[in-house]
Amino acid sequence: MPSADELTPAQASRRATVLDLLTSAGWTPDNALWDAGISTDFVAGVQLRGAGTAQRCDYMITEKGDLTEYLNVRWNLPDGETQLIIDFLGQSSGSETDLGTVLAALASERAQEGDRPAATVAALPPDCPLFTLDEYGRLAPVNEAAAAGTATSPAANAEIDEADADEDDEDDEVEYTYGDEVQSLLDRELRAAGWRRTPNDMLLMGLRESFYVQRGSVTLSAGRWNGEETSIRLEGPEGEARLRLDGLAAPQDAHRLVALLIRWQELITEDNWQDFVNDLLAAYPHVYTEGDDGDWHRLALPAAEPVREPQPGVEDRTRLIRETLGGAGWTQQEPPGGSPLCMILRTSSGASLTCIHSVEPPEILLLDVQLPEGTGSDFGGNPMFALDMMDLWSGGGRDRLEDVLGVLTTAEHAFDARGLTPLVQALQLRCRVLWVRDGVLGTIVRAQPEFGGEPAPPLPRPLREMDRVVATPEGDTAEGWCERGHAALGEHRPDLALESFDAALDRDPDHACAHYHRAWTIGTADLEETHRSFYRSVELDFAVGPSLLHYAQLMRLCGYPEQETITLRHAVERLPEYAPGWYTLSLTAVKAGRYDECVTAATRALELMPRDARALHCRACGYALRGDSAEALADVAAAIETDPSFRTEMRDDPDFGALRDDPRFVALVDPWPASDAEGSLPSELVEVLRPAGWRPDDRSVSGGRVSSVEYPCPAGRLIFGLSAGTCYVNLRPSGRGEGAEGWLYAGAGDDARVLAGLLTGWQDRLDGDNFPEFAKEVGAHLAESTWHLGHP
Repeated sequence: MPSADELTPAQASRRATVLDLLTSAGWTPDNALWDAGISTDFVAGVQLRGAGTAQRCDYMITEKGDLTEYLNVRWNLPDGETQLIIDFLGQSSGSETDLGTVLAALASERAQEGDRPAATVAALPPDCPLFTLDEYGRLAPVNEAAAAGTATSPAANAEIDEADADEDDEDDEVEYTYGDEVQSLLDRELRAAGWRRTPNDMLLMGLRESFYVQRGSVTLSAGRWNGEETSIRLEGPEGEARLRLDGLAAPQDAHRLVALLIRWQELITEDNWQDFVNDLLAAYPHVYTEGDDGDWHRLALPAAEPVREPQPGVEDRTRLIRETLGGAGWTQQEPPGGSPLCMILRTSSGASLTCIHSVEPPEILLLDVQLPEGTGSDFGGNPMFALDMMDLWSGGGRDRLEDVLGVLTTAEHAFDARGLTPLVQALQLRCRVLWVRDGVLGTIVRAQPEFGGEPAPPLPRPLREMDRVVATPEGDTAEGWCERGHAALGEHRPDLALESFDAALDRDPDHACAHYHRAWTIGTADLEETHRSFYRSVELDFAVGPSLLHYAQLMRLCGYPEQETITLRHAVERLPEYAPGWYTLSLTAVKAGRYDECVTAATRALELMPRDARALHCRACGYALRGDSAEALADVAAAIETDPSFRTEMRDDPDFGALRDDPRFVALVDPWPASDAEGSLPSELVEVLRPAGWRPDDRSVSGGRVSSVEYPCPAGRLIFGLSAGTCYVNLRPSGRGEGAEGWLYAGAGDDARVLAGLLTGWQDRLDGDNFPEFAKEVGAHLAESTWHLGHP
């Protein structure tokens, strides 16, 4: 990586030629690192934006590889990035091509027509060697001049592979210290079994995970990304496949993975990849595969089909349902076709419940909920549920009808006191409950319990595997049943989770983890049992903070704010250094109008976790509501400085009503420039965009300037800004697999005003599919506009 004073006179001359010839042809220089005095392989860079593409040419000088000096040309196209390496010095062929001729071909109209990479290859001199990179990062010839050279000959590639192997061997002798304990475990255990560390250049290009082993024509690699995502890749002659594992948070979670990888390293082939995947699914519950669409799709062992044969005793069950619900105030109605019974309960809250006994296999109870007009629930408006009271979806064959009816007979009280959620949770503890949406059965997902500073349990094996484990004498233990409970929670089966935690406590009444998760599983369904289990885990000194916070949260959800406050005060008294307890107490206090307590608790939270934006926001609310404007504004400013995303949240927070018109508050949360400050959007653009709902881009607000604005469009996020005399629009899709980014560029001044006006007409319908149409309309008004899909 040479610096400016390390270039030879010839290299300096070639750098000047690249910049001069391409910029005179309309390309734009982009040499921020070089201009800042930072040594880099990218000695000179220029870019060209056009309709639907972005093109870049870099003059490269490097000490690595067969080519040490070349032009690297890249295109961002709607279907991905394409790269071309131009060996104009002829290092691979021994025959140099005039640099000026090469650059003239790159800038020619011929190279900008149709398929631009192919057009560029056709425009370049045929005796100039051209290459691209194969999947292993090696040079692959594009034309005959390159194929006839030495850079890609078998001998050259063998030398590359041998050099890589020597470099790997040197690297493997170095002991690494990782910030991620799981990655450290993989490094230690896999390298001891013969795996090697992946070279950095392959990691940076995303071609392989951190550690790999080669067996014949296939390569198996595994590793961690950003300390969070565990991935496995298989490469072979027919292509590659990649898997992702979720939930490996600690070394004990990864031991099964290490054992599995070592067992398969001698067996793996492209033909038995699915067998390897099935082994992985038997060891871990959350395994995903990367699809052709770039998205991750969850894998599962083949699911058991529900039992669809008619079950004996249908008439007896119909009679039991009629008698039990009728005795609890339900009335009978005309059933829909094919069902023997329909019962309805009209509650005093204005809601109604309709229970239909559906006997068409598989036999279930359908529960249709009609809520009062204008009200909703955690499940939306007027939800419907399928109750698997005969256990036919799980294959267990257990009749749970009486337990289910016992819950439904208390539905009137549940609705009047606490709404729909406790009723659904109580039903989930008796049988599998499926959510019926648009005629499709779906799983009701509950968040997993969190551990605030306490050790999380090991990642469980899948539920099907744990069923086999607890059926053995070795697995029929409190630990085994507790792991089965965690697996059941992971697969959204609270009924089986409660059964498992109860079994664990039968075997060990003082199993603290089982008490904690039993309480979390019961939740609002039975507050007395929840209280008993949470406080037992506290007595056993397990997850004390999370236990008390979860119980306080349940008290709030169930309409008992006084008990919530008592529990939170107990939490901070028991654990005076527990920051989440103090923060939650401050949040509860401000909602209850206890502003002094809010400020005191938030201040203590900030002593324990300084500069926490949530606590600053909460304390600012307390200050504002008790009339301390100066202190409130100081905390608002500190929260925004700590996390700019809080600007939008505080802008709309009703607790700051008294400050809404205070110019100091407005300047913090709505920092539109009052005048045409240098670097800010001109006022004429603000006048167009602000009334249309655009807000300052939180990441662009600094020093009293707003250089870009954003709009939350249905497809994701739109950004409009000015940079280096160019006006741009950036469409950022909301998630992975939602399409490529869109970029459009135009001039500043009058062009920017025209673009802003057109953009407001498109802002609520613009997406990746119609971005070219939007660009075409802009082009009809602004002849100098350019656009492309992909990264800038």
